[in-house]
Amino acid sequence: MKYFSLSLTLLFSVICNANNQKDSVDNEITIVVTAERLPQDISEVQNNISVLTNTELKQISAEHFNELDIAFPNTWISKGNGQEHLTAIRSPVFTGPGSCAEFLMMENNVPLRAKGFCNVNQLFDSYMSQATQVELLRGTHSAFYGSDAVHGVINIITRELSPELSNSNFIKATSGDFGYWQLDSLWKNESVAAKTSLTKDSGVKQASGYDQQKAQLEWLTALSEWQAHTTITLSNLNQETAGYLQAGENAYELDENRFSNPFPEAYREAKSLRIQTEMSNIHSSQHNDNYLWKIIPYFRYNDMDFLMHFLPGQPTEQNGHTSIGIIANYSGLLSQLQSHTQSETETETQKLSTLNWQIGLDSEFNQAFLKQFQSSPTDSGIPFLDEVLPTGKQYDFKVDSQYLAAQASLHFESSNQQKVSGGIRLDYLNYDYNNRMLDGRTQDDGSACGFGGCRYTRPADRSDSFKTPSAFATYRFLNESESTAYLKLDRGYRAPQATELYRLQNGQQTSELEAQKVSSAELSFKWQKSLNQQMVTLFFMDKSNVIYQNTDREWVYNATTEHKGIEWNGQFEINRNWLIKSHFTFAKHVYTNNSQLTTNNINGNDIDTAPRRIAGAILHWQPNDDFQLGFGLRYIGDYYLNPENTEQYEGHTLLNLNGQWSIGRQANLSFKILNALDENYADRADFAFGEHRYFVGEPRRAYISVMMGY
Repeated sequence: MKYFSLSLTLLFSVICNANNQKDSVDNEITIVVTAERLPQDISEVQNNISVLTNTELKQISAEHFNELDIAFPNTWISKGNGQEHLTAIRSPVFTGPGSCAEFLMMENNVPLRAKGFCNVNQLFDSYMSQATQVELLRGTHSAFYGSDAVHGVINIITRELSPELSNSNFIKATSGDFGYWQLDSLWKNESVAAKTSLTKDSGVKQASGYDQQKAQLEWLTALSEWQAHTTITLSNLNQETAGYLQAGENAYELDENRFSNPFPEAYREAKSLRIQTEMSNIHSSQHNDNYLWKIIPYFRYNDMDFLMHFLPGQPTEQNGHTSIGIIANYSGLLSQLQSHTQSETETETQKLSTLNWQIGLDSEFNQAFLKQFQSSPTDSGIPFLDEVLPTGKQYDFKVDSQYLAAQASLHFESSNQQKVSGGIRLDYLNYDYNNRMLDGRTQDDGSACGFGGCRYTRPADRSDSFKTPSAFATYRFLNESESTAYLKLDRGYRAPQATELYRLQNGQQTSELEAQKVSSAELSFKWQKSLNQQMVTLFFMDKSNVIYQNTDREWVYNATTEHKGIEWNGQFEINRNWLIKSHFTFAKHVYTNNSQLTTNNINGNDIDTAPRRIAGAILHWQPNDDFQLGFGLRYIGDYYLNPENTEQYEGHTLLNLNGQWSIGRQANLSFKILNALDENYADRADFAFGEHRYFVGEPRRAYISVMMGY
């Protein structure tokens, strides 16, 4: 099965090219906002953007975001327990408290977390289960979004009040294996929409279920030439967490290990509230005025409490932050050159070239806190650990942050459809840190730990600021045969996260980190005819000042890495009833210096948890308007588990099925089967402290849904 999905993907592509029986089908117009922060037809975008439309999302009907990554090239969302996940977009799977800053996660164009306070599981705050569109940008986009947009951007759109959507009100009930059920509802009229989702999952593994509730209210108001679109989103997660399996090499292959949970006491509780109003002069733009405003003031609240079952002593962490901010964009037409041709009956006007400009301003104020408390002695059987990890409070600090960024870009398009764009951005991020405990590495009462001091170190109060520029340049050429070529260059960065600066260990008193920097380039070619299209992209990324924790558990920034590869994705219509989408990536992610991640020389080694090959294919069959069936194949290639490249996971291939049947005008019956071949696999594997660890993949499970419109 190792190369089965790659072979099948290529076979499907050959079949599709050989059996293309339909000459022309009207392309669905897809409007995206993520590429350049303003609405655009996807055909005009000069970025590697992938989009799942409302129709496609309903076909997949995902319970977890990792069910969607099959549709996105060079993307892997590995599933943890319940709603947890780790992300890879043109990258390895990054782990650790600051690793989430390699990606920017947004909902309705606003980041899910504040700058400097990301969370590796932050997608569980989003309203993905009732999303109307998901947009994913691969590569660096700091010049539009600032810090965190290093390897990619995910934007989950949940807007029901959109002219592109015509869904009726509905109630949907879903039932699945292992005690899963979900109840979704949507009610809306022309100006108001309300939806709710209630989910309960008993969990495949012992003591691993979760309950989750989400609700969203949105409404439209018009004021003169302006339109305001307000959204309020609430989410609550109560989860019993199953941790990794550490029972020897390839332990995931044993059936009984699919259901075991070595950490039945682990849990996670998370709450979030987001309020935002997107204001735009939409009416003016419809009347062909030469400017467009988009202003989004927002409020954000997050609170989380969980057991750190993966650490000796199993302390409890509480963290949260409250933010207010504004995102503003203004675009206008700087100049336009036209020619006029006079005929006997009328005068024709032809656009020769245009020069557009865009400016943006982002501002955010945030108050955050973090507490860590250990209630019981460590009792690891190792005297050193038992001594340096005492009971009591270990961290208690808060951080106030201020963020300000300005960006500007120019876009020139000539009459022969060549387009050149360039832009710059300057970001300023300031942290004011306040330690609410004793400074240093003592216990919370001031007494000393043995073996030189306690592991956890609390630095004294301080302020840190980061001023970082970023830039981009692109060139696109579109010829008469609808083939496109473009080149994109980026200079980006990510700022150190608050946890990397103030959550120190082993006596490190200060974490003098600098912003991580990245230089990237990509060259892409796209061929399109009706629904049939193919795209090939070559990409290269060089990162310096890479932040990591060294062998002494100190935060440093002297690593360098390189990321390069080739991505192919295509869509083919076999005939009027069959459509296939597929993708394949070959990439190398390597260390390019001998950093202190390990005592061995790792220069030139593959980065751990970085598959060189990733592929996916979705075959869609729709014999009539009332019935459709989908086959999804997902391939994750083999990858190394440690920087030394001495341990390896062989990879896996999964098959998913889904189908929908419309019963009359107001009823719909659907099903899906995940891991249909019941493969034994690891959602993610790693190697630490001399032991193989596996997040064991779930067995075959089926779900059935009934949706009633009204």
